[in-house]
Amino acid sequence: MYGYRKILWSLVNNSLEILIGMTTIILVTRLYSKEEVGAWTVFMTVFFFVTKLKEGVIQTALIKFSSGLADAGYWKTLKVSFITNLILEAIISIILVFIGWINVFPSLSILFLLYPVYSIPWSFYRWQLFVHQSGLKVELIFRTNLMMLVILGVGFSGIITYQLPIEYLVISLGAGSLSAAFIGFLFIGVKPLWSASIERHLFTELISFGKFGMLREMTGTLSSRINVFLTAGFLSLAETGLLGIAQRYTQLVSLPNTSIQTLMFPKACELVNQGRRSELKPLFESTVAMLLAMLLPAFLFLAASSWGIIWLLNGSQYVQAAPLMIVMVFTVAIFAPFGNAFGSVMNAAGLPQMNMKVVLVNSVINIILSFSLVLTIGLAAAVIAPLITEISGFFWIRKILKKEFNISFSNCFKLIPESYSGLYAVVMLKVGRVHS
Repeated sequence: MYGYRKILWSLVNNSLEILIGMTTIILVTRLYSKEEVGAWTVFMTVFFFVTKLKEGVIQTALIKFSSGLADAGYWKTLKVSFITNLILEAIISIILVFIGWINVFPSLSILFLLYPVYSIPWSFYRWQLFVHQSGLKVELIFRTNLMMLVILGVGFSGIITYQLPIEYLVISLGAGSLSAAFIGFLFIGVKPLWSASIERHLFTELISFGKFGMLREMTGTLSSRINVFLTAGFLSLAETGLLGIAQRYTQLVSLPNTSIQTLMFPKACELVNQGRRSELKPLFESTVAMLLAMLLPAFLFLAASSWGIIWLLNGSQYVQAAPLMIVMVFTVAIFAPFGNAFGSVMNAAGLPQMNMKVVLVNSVINIILSFSLVLTIGLAAAVIAPLITEISGFFWIRKILKKEFNISFSNCFKLIPESYSGLYAVVMLKVGRVHS
């Protein structure tokens, strides 16, 4: 259902994003104390949470209403989503700067005061990313990400050379995001975007559809990151830092999932918009099979080498994060492909309320489990609670997808060998062309 060229480009793009996150956490663990690592983990968790909250409104609705369009309505949709993005970002930035100004959390105050320096450029970057994703323009996304990588390389080098305080990381990340956003906007076309008219009903449609995404992201992201806040509040910032390291490495396994899901949702929207709803079944099953084929070997590799990787990159004082990482990687490798593909199909089919319901219930279960287990068994609860939640959610969404689209989870596993053979055939074809 996808060209391997686009899959490869998408993997490269998400690899650059993961590389940025990994480089940042390695830099933090090597330059700063365990308490500062924990504070940074909490700050980035807050940043991630509010970003996903805002994007829940913008991203899903933008891709849903712009995929497959090429007329004036396309530019009107882009402009309305951009303005909505700015309004939400301004509100969130004011709130967090105020929290930093009144010094509610002393260890985080300076980071909160600098929040807009990173968040505003990041919101521009993410918006143009969604626009390019809606058109599956993965090659253009690579150019913007490459620019960010270059600027961050300069900034990080300065931080290492002059041993600058941790807040300079925020400044560097903001500069990198702004440069990438600038390149992205050039490829979108500023003139037609500026000239597009603003129609009030588009705001209503975007918010009406996006509110389900916002609620989904609010509950889902809070659920996935609740353990960071719980460990910081009931355990220690040092243990929060261990959790943050484990989460960063888990993103390596999330890479294929994130990459292919960014292709799946626009494709699913295109199928629905063209009246080809029946094709959602093969799209779902082939996509999940492909992801499982990629993620299972990645899990085995990271499980076997977790202690060595953390010792080498972060230092011996952080090897306690390895068991956390193994459980988190297993959870993501087995269950994330099904959950994310479920969300893509439901949103594309015009059933965001069903997606929101599943995320809401699972989030409540995870939050209750996490709170209870952190108080009883400590840090291990940070990975055990999500695993239990994912298992229960797996059987729930299986029933829904079978009823709505006749999707079979067993087919997803049966198609794994076909995914390997398809990739092998493509590789052999490319090799043959090189030698011919």
